[in-house]
Amino acid sequence: MSQKKSGLKSSWHFLCHKSELSKNNSFINILYEGIEIFGVNENGVINVFENMCLHRGSKLVEGKSGMWNKRCPYHGVCYEDGFPINLAEKGLKKSKDRIRLNKFQAAEVGDFIFFTDEENIQDVQSYLGISTFEHLTDISHTIESLLSDTEYTYDCRWEVAVENALEPLHLEDVHPETLNTLNLGPSMNQESRNSIIFNHSINNSSMLKGLNKIQKFFKYKFSDTYHSTYVFPFLFISSTFGFSFSIQTFFPANDKFKTHFRSRVYESKLADKSKRSLLKNFFESSLDINRKIFEEDAEICSKIVKTENHFIGPIADTEEKILWFRKRLKI
Repeated sequence: MSQKKSGLKSSWHFLCHKSELSKNNSFINILYEGIEIFGVNENGVINVFENMCLHRGSKLVEGKSGMWNKRCPYHGVCYEDGFPINLAEKGLKKSKDRIRLNKFQAAEVGDFIFFTDEENIQDVQSYLGISTFEHLTDISHTIESLLSDTEYTYDCRWEVAVENALEPLHLEDVHPETLNTLNLGPSMNQESRNSIIFNHSINNSSMLKGLNKIQKFFKYKFSDTYHSTYVFPFLFISSTFGFSFSIQTFFPANDKFKTHFRSRVYESKLADKSKRSLLKNFFESSLDINRKIFEEDAEICSKIVKTENHFIGPIADTEEKILWFRKRLKI
C-alpha cells in the first residue's frame, strides 16, 4: 500500500451519499493527491478501491461517476470484491495476491459513506464522536438525491481553502452579492476533537420570510439558520434552512499549492414529491448561487501568496474557528 498517502491513514473521509450508489455496479470516483479512489456497489455492499489495476497500472473506471463492468479495460482481468477471478485464462495465476486491488475501509454514517486506509484501527464513530456521528446521520436521512456535482482546482494550499470556508470575515468583500446578502449573525459554535458544527442566524428579513414560506414543502425542518459542519481535515457541509446541502471536499493535490475541490449539492426530501415542480426555480437559483460563491472563493484563494509552509497570520474575533483548525493541525 505504499502508494497511499499518509493523510488517509488516520482520518475518515466523505465519499458519497448512498443514493449515488443505489444501482448494482454504480461507482463514485474521487481524486486525492493524484490517487483516484472509487466506491462501487457490489451486490449491495459498498467497496472502496484505488482506481488502478495492479497488473499494468490501468485505470479501472473513468469519470466522476458511472457504471463499472468490473473488468480492467487493458487486459480484461475481472474482479469480485477486489480479487481477480480470471487469472488462469490470462496466464497470471501465479500473481493472484499481487493483482488484488488496493482496498480501503468503508463505513456508513447514516446514509453517508465514509472511507479510510485499511490500516486505520479507529472506527468512524470514534473518529467523529457520537454527537457529530448522529448529526451527520440526521443530515443524511434528510437528503433525497443529488442535484449537482461540480469540481475544479483551487490554486492554493488545502489549508488556505479550508480556513477561507471556516471564517465569515471575508463575506462583505468577497461575496457582496451572494452569501453576504443573507446578512448573517454571529457564529454559534459546537466544537469537538475532529469537527465543528456552527450556525449563523439569517438577518435579512425579506429572505427569512421567503424561506419560512418554502419550509412547508419539505418533509423535515432541519434548521432556520445558515448551517455549517466541518469535519477535519477535508469535509465541509453547508445549508440554508436544510432545503439542500452542499457537501464539499478539499482534497490536496500532488502540487501542495493546488486543492482538488468538489461540491455535491443534494436536494432534501419533500413532504409531497408531486410538488417538486413548484420548487424548480428555487433549486436552480440555489445551484447558481452556490457556483458563484465557490468561484468567488477560488478566485480570492488564488491570490494568497504561496509560502513554503502554511501562512500563520493573526486571527480576528470572528475567525475563532481558524484558531481551532490550526490547533487541530498540530495534533
